[in-house]
Amino acid sequence: DEAGKLLINASLIGGISSIIIIGLLVAGVLLLNYPAHVETLIILGILLVVLPSTEASIFEAAITGLEKMEWILMARLPMTVLQVGSSILLLMLGFDIEILFVVLAIYYVSVTVIYVYFFKSSLNSFQLQIDRSLVALLIRQAIPFVIIMSLSQVFLQADRIFLSKLRDTETVGLYATGAMLIQLIYMAAPAVMISLFPGLSRAYRKSQDHFSNLVSQIFKLLLITVFPLTIMIISLAGIMILFVFGDSYEPSIIILQILALGILPSILSRLLYRVLLASDNERLGINVTLVSGAVNLILNILLIPRYGAVGAGIASVCTILVSFLQNFFYANRVIRFNFVTSFWLPMISVVIGSLLFLWLMDWNI
Repeated sequence: DEAGKLLINASLIGGISSIIIIGLLVAGVLLLNYPAHVETLIILGILLVVLPSTEASIFEAAITGLEKMEWILMARLPMTVLQVGSSILLLMLGFDIEILFVVLAIYYVSVTVIYVYFFKSSLNSFQLQIDRSLVALLIRQAIPFVIIMSLSQVFLQADRIFLSKLRDTETVGLYATGAMLIQLIYMAAPAVMISLFPGLSRAYRKSQDHFSNLVSQIFKLLLITVFPLTIMIISLAGIMILFVFGDSYEPSIIILQILALGILPSILSRLLYRVLLASDNERLGINVTLVSGAVNLILNILLIPRYGAVGAGIASVCTILVSFLQNFFYANRVIRFNFVTSFWLPMISVVIGSLLFLWLMDWNI
């Protein structure tokens, strides 16, 4: 009943925070020592895309809460087809790459307009009315999430900043190439977690035993399904890098293989973080972010000067492992894990699979 009112006031906060984020992002780009034309291109993208994408994400958060995921499909699917088609057409007509950011900004604005239509036609409470007390309440409730997301994003970029300062732009590019395919997987992970969250929240409020059992089963399912994906990426890293980017990016192969080691703990950590959110323990996430961030900075300082991009990859994977262990520790305080079924038996399979993989590597299979 309050969704429309909450959404409008959250959108105001999103607009104000976007302006602040734009300033921080531009400052961050200026620290990365990109060539002038690349720097200008990235800043243009930030100025055009951050605000409309933020508003779209706030609407999608409300839609997720209402469990009307078909609204997102109805808005995103046709607009994505138009975005991709128009981008290809404009590039073929000779427009510069800057046009892609313009198209992307139009895409997010269009998606948000469609969401507004859905809300206005479905919710009686959807009114353009600002409530100062509600804005203050939302800001207070948002603070832990803002801290977690802001710090985690800063720490995620620390490796690139150190590489650009201690090495050169080419090293940053090779590292980013190795990380690119991993990021595609991480882009899909939030969709899975968003779809799981409403069910987790309902289960927690219904029964602690049901919640614990549900989390244990999902944990097991993710562990045994993501592991083969990790092995596949490590096995095919050379083929994927050389096919997509060419021989000059061969140094990125080892980066991709190292970063692939972090996929499994990263996905599991994302689930455990949602467990903390569903059980109203989101402030524990701040502890996880601070400790992981400190570990990340220390490892980058120690490893990048000696090992370059490889050191940055090792630092990233170690940071993910530290984050996973913390989330597992805190989540285990909230629920009672069935360790044998959800952790030890799948982990035995993972160890056996890893040993078989190492053995088969000598066979060039």
